[in-house]
Order: sequence, then structure tokens, then C-alpha cells
Amino acid sequence: METLLLLSIALIGTGLLTINLTQRTYNGWIIGWFIVAAGISGTVVAGWSWAAQAALIS
Repeated sequence: METLLLLSIALIGTGLLTINLTQRTYNGWIIGWFIVAAGISGTVVAGWSWAAQAALIS
């Protein structure tokens, strides 16, 4: 789960960097936001996994 969380954070950073570097192109902007959305989704999944694991342990 830690790996998923770190990967998700890296995806968010990559997406934001893509948006920043491709501000002048519409396609780059869309691709960047899709990468950010994938990172946010992964962060949510990692959070739910952590919550489920914590509930099972306690």
C-alpha cells in the first residue's frame, strides 16, 4: 500500500509537471489532467486499503 501511495503521489506530480510544461498545447493539458486524476484515484484506493487493513487488525 505504501508503494501504491508513493506511485500515486508521483503520478500527481508528473501530471502537474506535464500541465506546466505543455501549457501552450490543449492535448498536453488534457493528458496532464488525466495523469493527475489517475494519481488522485490511486491515492483514494490506497487510503481505503489502509482503512480496511486497520479495521481488520483492530
